[in-house]
Amino acid sequence: RTCPYAQRARLIIAAKGISADLVNVDLNKKPDHFFDLNPYGEVPVVLHNGGHVYESLIAAEYLEEAFPDPPLFAKEALVRANERIYFNHATK
Repeated sequence: RTCPYAQRARLIIAAKGISADLVNVDLNKKPDHFFDLNPYGEVPVVLHNGGHVYESLIAAEYLEEAFPDPPLFAKEALVRANERIYFNHATK
């Protein structure tokens, strides 16, 4: 079973065609070094360009900004907000 928060990052990676190594973490037996990446020990953690980002919504925004093409959301603010609402519901 995939964590819905990690699924957000996976969906964006797939939709944007980002080449990534996906690593599954056993949430019941997290390796000690995982807490160096996220002090809360939660998923997802995105490693990119020598840094790391955690918290699912922040990681999703980072992926959209770091890999802008193709854009996932519309340019119009109201349409974009509704797309994000749908995305949020789809990944709960």
